[in-house]
Amino acid sequence: MSLVNDSSQADLHADDDSRWPLDQDGYPHRRAARALLIGPGSRVLLVRGHDQDDAAHTWWFTVGGGIESGEDARDAAIREIREETGVHLSRERLSGPVLTRHATFHFARSTRKQDEVFFLAYLDPDEANHVGEGTQLTEAEKHVLDEFGFFTPDQIDALVESGTAVYPAEIAVYVRMWSNGWDGRMLSISED
Repeated sequence: MSLVNDSSQADLHADDDSRWPLDQDGYPHRRAARALLIGPGSRVLLVRGHDQDDAAHTWWFTVGGGIESGEDARDAAIREIREETGVHLSRERLSGPVLTRHATFHFARSTRKQDEVFFLAYLDPDEANHVGEGTQLTEAEKHVLDEFGFFTPDQIDALVESGTAVYPAEIAVYVRMWSNGWDGRMLSISED
């Protein structure tokens, strides 16, 4: 499923800077909420995006984004799911947090750090079929998000084996573990 993507080179950095405060080491660093959205057939929803400064630098990742001031992680995940996919979920539909992840990565001309909290939700066939309808993407997201896709763990393994970046790196393992329900254990990973 394609997203609206205007590849013109607008200056997106100014909008981005306010959402990424500098940490004590001088890195743009934010807290984020993400969602593992599992649809029918134990397929997880991923988004393909690219670096606004290097369109050849692409990867697949989970729905989610920065936690806004005054928001808790669960509310941020619900908002991000609604904005990025058009799917409206209640707080009760999210399990977890199931995973925390610290990541360091290069994006938009800088090395950035992000502390993420992941939730888990199961989409019914109707919700899965309507992903992408009624999205409310920010201007920055319109420039860097390319498409949605539902993937089985085996398909994710094949992407990784082909050299395609997928985040979090062990997502196929998590989907296999949680495709029939969450066991109540929260995992913690670091990908630096």
